[in-house]
Amino acid sequence: MKLYLGNNFSNRMVKFFKRSLLAFAFLLAANLKAIEEKNGHLPEFNGISALVLKEGVLIHPSHLLVRLENKNDLHELKQLIEGQGIEYKKQFSFLPGLVLLEVNHTGIANNAVPKIKKSLSEKLAFLSEAPIIKYAEYDVIDKYTKTPTDSAYISEDLWGLNNTGQNGGSFDADIDAPEAWDLTTGSEDVIVVVMDSGLHVTHQDLENQLWINEDEVPNNGRDDDGDGFVDNINGINPALNNGDLDDPVGHGTHVAGTIGASANDSGGHVGIAWNVRLMGVKGGDYGISRSAQLAGIDFAIAEGATVVNCSFGGLNYSQTMFEAFAAGGEAGIIFSCASGNDGLDIDSITFFPAGYDLECIISVAASDRRDELAYFSNYGFMGVDLAAPGVDIYSTASSADDAYELQDGTSMAAPHVSGVLALMRSLQPSWGNLEIREQLLSSVDVLESLEGF
Repeated sequence: MKLYLGNNFSNRMVKFFKRSLLAFAFLLAANLKAIEEKNGHLPEFNGISALVLKEGVLIHPSHLLVRLENKNDLHELKQLIEGQGIEYKKQFSFLPGLVLLEVNHTGIANNAVPKIKKSLSEKLAFLSEAPIIKYAEYDVIDKYTKTPTDSAYISEDLWGLNNTGQNGGSFDADIDAPEAWDLTTGSEDVIVVVMDSGLHVTHQDLENQLWINEDEVPNNGRDDDGDGFVDNINGINPALNNGDLDDPVGHGTHVAGTIGASANDSGGHVGIAWNVRLMGVKGGDYGISRSAQLAGIDFAIAEGATVVNCSFGGLNYSQTMFEAFAAGGEAGIIFSCASGNDGLDIDSITFFPAGYDLECIISVAASDRRDELAYFSNYGFMGVDLAAPGVDIYSTASSADDAYELQDGTSMAAPHVSGVLALMRSLQPSWGNLEIREQLLSSVDVLESLEGF
């Protein structure tokens, strides 16, 4: 059965020039400048702006992640940080010895960025030198992988699901969703996690598709099930330790619609997996911190989720996140990860989490309605597994309960794969990640248009 468009890239891309490291540094700087121009400031956490490292990396201004040599060293860690302006915040149960710490920049004004950066750097160095600590890392914020939509190009066709050649597209440049639906439309036993900017939970095409925490009493201001989150009915907000999934930017809502918008009703959209349960894990407006990702993976494992969509990423390797995704895979989760929107050969400059060498990760590039690689999409012989529709993608929007919009990006390509993975999980719930991966990659169309990419 042909479920999915794409190819395992057979050789390196020749159409796009290869950026030097210097050029890439300018690209990072431009991205951060665009964020500042759009928002007026960088993302803030408790009134303190996110910090920009010299490599252009954005980090949480007061979080640090540490992995203990021994999970039983927690008491020693608390003794170590006592009086150091560092507080224990939480431990991640799915990865023994992994701890989130909060640095208190006492006596430093919130706008004193150089002093805050120096304070955080000193705390990181202090922790890194401690014998009980295996490694310590900044809490990096991975950006969402959406690109701006061309507002002059108006289309409401779900060409990625079934392409008949409309609006200048190529016939059958799609994922063959109708053929897949003849076999399955999914299962409500399959939980797909949308780890993103949030979910518009009252949207007409999403409200009946949401995972529901049966152990939590809605809107009573208490953590009824003792999982560390208050009123987390449809997912979690790690920053607030509650279930507020409000999505002011709409990125996660758009992703969710592609995966599992409801079918055969008054809504204007249909997702790839009609029968599914969508769970939200909310990050920030710009991106999702690694501590939030860790909380999301931890929660997904605890609740039995088997598919996680990751439409975000960055260029910084993290031992913490490698181990976290590996642990998620061992628990039965498969991750669909966007390859990034920088037009880069990510065999040369790796994009994470898509680039972690794990069988539980599917790295997804973006294609257009003519079966060609999107101009913005990252690519790579080793770094990318397949391509999926990612240009002019019509899906649910967060501006109203009946709103829809077009968006571009590998962020829009990854949820096409997540939807297919949900269908596969419904048909073969006993398959492990390796079986799922092999069957997915053997089902793709090998396209001449992507040869050399």
